[in-house]
Amino acid sequence: MIGRPRTTFRSVEEERDYLKAQVEYLKKRYPKSTRGGKVPKVNQFAIIDELRQRYRLTWLMEIADVSRSGYYKWRHTQETREAQQRQEQVLKEHIMAIHLSFPPSN
Repeated sequence: MIGRPRTTFRSVEEERDYLKAQVEYLKKRYPKSTRGGKVPKVNQFAIIDELRQRYRLTWLMEIADVSRSGYYKWRHTQETREAQQRQEQVLKEHIMAIHLSFPPSN
């Protein structure tokens, strides 16, 4: 985010906390950036989820420039994605076990 935040603050402390959230989000986002400095939405949502215990969710979404509905959709489908990843891992291990059970042919 460039320039002043759109949010209005009730106190200097609140503005300080917002700026802390901004800095912390950017620190976490930087290593996850891909070519062109773009960060996939999935990574942005994961960073927000990690920081939401310390900072206001509305601030984090504003800083990341993501929609509230997009974040909640990501959270709602997170369990399904994790279950699918576990299932794929089991399948990969099974395939490798079958592959390794056959001796190399020469």
